[in-house]
Amino acid sequence: MGQLLELRKEAGDKVVEVYRKGKLLPKEEIFGLPVDMLIPGVRPYVINKDNVNQIKARVISTSANIPITDEAEEALFKKGTIVVPDFISNAGGTIVALIDAMKGSADDVFKTSQHCHSQCHAGHAGRSGAGSCEPQEVCNIRGGEDGSEKW
Repeated sequence: MGQLLELRKEAGDKVVEVYRKGKLLPKEEIFGLPVDMLIPGVRPYVINKDNVNQIKARVISTSANIPITDEAEEALFKKGTIVVPDFISNAGGTIVALIDAMKGSADDVFKTSQHCHSQCHAGHAGRSGAGSCEPQEVCNIRGGEDGSEKW
């Protein structure tokens, strides 16, 4: 791995072309590799009706930029391939950026999340539909009861 990282420093994005210990495949063949998970990256519509039947991966994490056409996604669903939507696979980066921008820690986020969840459920006590929070109900993410910053 160290050698590969050093080569990356020298060759940049061309590292896959200059690395001699692996086999350089045409990009069309990548989708047919026998892998558990496939991450098509940020290229739009790279999985489509022309190559969807070659996919052997059990899970595809879409990452970003709509890499799978609707037709291909339906075919993947029918054959039992799990497709993780980009808003799920990218959520961590968004959450971490928010925590960082607010000068908080992961512990702060989990504590605030638990607080918001318990406040929501307490607000539903005695009402029909108790235990389910409505999407429009917003909790102060900084955690101060009075709207003040807790972190």
